[in-house]
Amino acid sequence: TVVDMDSLEVEVDVGEAYIGRVQPEMPVEATLNAYPDWKIPGEVIAIVPTADRGKATIKVRIALNVRDPRIVPDMGVRVSFLETAQPADAGAPPPGVLVPGSAIVVRNDEQVAFVVAGAEVEQRT
Repeated sequence: TVVDMDSLEVEVDVGEAYIGRVQPEMPVEATLNAYPDWKIPGEVIAIVPTADRGKATIKVRIALNVRDPRIVPDMGVRVSFLETAQPADAGAPPPGVLVPGSAIVVRNDEQVAFVVAGAEVEQRT
């Protein structure tokens, strides 16, 4: 067997139910069975476009970003797929208040809503 140790790759089986969440270049963390405390960074190279009906899995190729003499061919490995971090305000709504459309009325050519403030009602644009 000829092995190119400069292009370390891992081939993993991913359940069909989860394959939709795996994307090319997605970051991963690999853990070798021989070194369970060592987390090796990597990324998805490719999703192989064939399924194994017997196991209901799809093969995914992973590139390891670390070269180390402890990594040798045919070792057992577990791979965790990492979601990319979203900025804190990425999904946040713009500042303001959400109200039903029926609460907005037009007064003097402006859209306004009425807000209860204590015992009084205020008109706000």
